[in-house]
Amino acid sequence: MTPLEWAMAYKVSDVIAAAEEDGLLALLADPADARTLAERAGWTSEALAVVLDLLCATGIAESAGAAFRLTAAGRRSLPLLRLERRLRRWHDGHRTLQRALRSNGGEDPLDHPLADGMAQDFAAAMAVNARETALRLRRLLPARRGLRLVDLGGADGAVARALLPGLPGARFTVVDRACFAPLFAAGRGGMSPAQLGFVAADLRDGTAVAAAVRGADVVLALNVAHLLSAAQFRGLLESVAAATATGTLLIVRDLFRPPEGSTGQALFQLVDWLRCGSTFRSSEDDCIAELARAGFDHVRSHRLADAPDAFIVARRR
Repeated sequence: MTPLEWAMAYKVSDVIAAAEEDGLLALLADPADARTLAERAGWTSEALAVVLDLLCATGIAESAGAAFRLTAAGRRSLPLLRLERRLRRWHDGHRTLQRALRSNGGEDPLDHPLADGMAQDFAAAMAVNARETALRLRRLLPARRGLRLVDLGGADGAVARALLPGLPGARFTVVDRACFAPLFAAGRGGMSPAQLGFVAADLRDGTAVAAAVRGADVVLALNVAHLLSAAQFRGLLESVAAATATGTLLIVRDLFRPPEGSTGQALFQLVDWLRCGSTFRSSEDDCIAELARAGFDHVRSHRLADAPDAFIVARRR
């Protein structure tokens, strides 16, 4: 893309956000012709034609004869697109980017989730990839019965619920902010508290983290490093190391600094993190060095060709 095309990319984002907000994307879940879509969305036919062209060009929708429908990727992305729209509006309304640029004082919307249901949208978006995450994690976990796992920043427990059926006798504790507790309880299903439990705690609270991970065989820190300052992440690792026994596995997953000149999700996420007050730009090597300082031996990095992020598996010394 040219510099001008990068500067104009927000225009496509605005159209996608409007299509999500006005229900057009939901209407496209079933094939429908342009006239029907215009009537149901309350849009003019002329405007709809422009938007459908854009949605097809971006891979969100496709034409099937005279009808239009979501692509498989578009259907899967609906919760993510909803969250992206809401996050952008929230950050714009709170001028977080301007504040972050001047003082490193951005703001995380999940610190204020109850006012507008942000926690529900966040959990729904994260659940989109829960099964895929669980499948990848399963390859990294010890093959033994009765593991005790703690998921730091596990939101409503979607990853834990996806993992548990494949781990005989396992017990899982999800640790996250109190706003996720009702969502966790609603999604627990038939699993008992002994099998799947929740601890309300802020990951910036070292004492609470240490109490939660004590006795764990495996500690997960999935996509949490980028939301913490360097000092806070170091404190998290030190708390985990102080409370766990030799041999405990720690699995860190994140979108580490992309190679020079690369584009895509890892690059775009830098803006999100900056707005939240985080200047996370760590590479895998940086993270491995932090793990070593905290008392962990690096076991291996695990990156798949089709994924923008990486898993780093470390063992408590």
